[in-house]
Amino acid sequence: MSYGKGRTCVLAAFVVLAAGAGAVCRAAETPQVKKKSLLSMLDAPMLFVKRQSYTGIHIYDTYFKWRPGGGIYVLENPAAPPEKRKFRAVIDPGTPETLGEGIYSEPEISWDAKRILFCFKGKSNGNTSIYEIGIDGKGLRRLTDPSSCRKTAGRFGTHHDVGPAYLGDGRIIFTSTRPSSLVPCNNTAVDILHVMNADGTGIHPISVNNVNEFDPCILPDGRILHGRWEYVDKTALTQQSIWTIFPDGTNETALFANNLVHPEAVLDARPVPGAPHLVAATFTPHNSPPRGSIAIINPRIGRDSPAAITNFEHKNNPTHDRGNSCEPWPLSKDVILF
Repeated sequence: MSYGKGRTCVLAAFVVLAAGAGAVCRAAETPQVKKKSLLSMLDAPMLFVKRQSYTGIHIYDTYFKWRPGGGIYVLENPAAPPEKRKFRAVIDPGTPETLGEGIYSEPEISWDAKRILFCFKGKSNGNTSIYEIGIDGKGLRRLTDPSSCRKTAGRFGTHHDVGPAYLGDGRIIFTSTRPSSLVPCNNTAVDILHVMNADGTGIHPISVNNVNEFDPCILPDGRILHGRWEYVDKTALTQQSIWTIFPDGTNETALFANNLVHPEAVLDARPVPGAPHLVAATFTPHNSPPRGSIAIINPRIGRDSPAAITNFEHKNNPTHDRGNSCEPWPLSKDVILF
């Protein structure tokens, strides 16, 4: 299995497969055969995070609300029967290289599948920093430390560097609350797009958005795909759409849903392997944990058209944004891990 620019797909996702119309399973297949056919697609180790449940009520303040517990792990043989599956800790409180008890989150694999970026917060009311470690659990290093930033005037008073991903040139894209802006309706910190060098130096924003941005990842052509909350001349609740931007901060462009009332938010967007014009995403409410329904979007059909949506869980209601699913990792246009 390959993904992007030759990267082995060590999957940063969760454990349920959903098949869309015309997927790898034929209608005549039994459920057991379908399951085996789907599992056979998991031909590489799976990277995943274990953590506590989110306790907040907004999609944009998750970094304030996680409780300590868990770590980052690899399932070496996800296609194996459950009794033969092998799990390995990359980093948690018990590994040789560890940050101790805390909140480990948002692992993102490097293009050569040898390193991962991740976020860590040591206590519930602490700051969140970005770290890097080898996929073998060695070479842990800290890349950011937002504790030196001036305090926000917001209700929590902490800073957070989150959502890291490797750019094609070795630098790192992420979102950060460093500019100390505030959400107008909730008085919490705003995180927007930033870029830094591979060693954590040269941190600078590439956006001037006045409210939050989400989940940056890299398109095959080098643009950054990300979620963006539009607050000007919009309702406060229903305009978290997906955009693209160049790594230097130019050419920010709405990709989908900037003028749709529903879904209220489009999160976790990622390009689909083999069909990079398609995007997999989670449709969620605004006042909610960041969970909802999984869909694939084809912006070529229309930037604000429900006809562009294939909702895997609600086929007859493509803009449905309620549910408990999140963080899709597309394996193809028909099959998504989430």
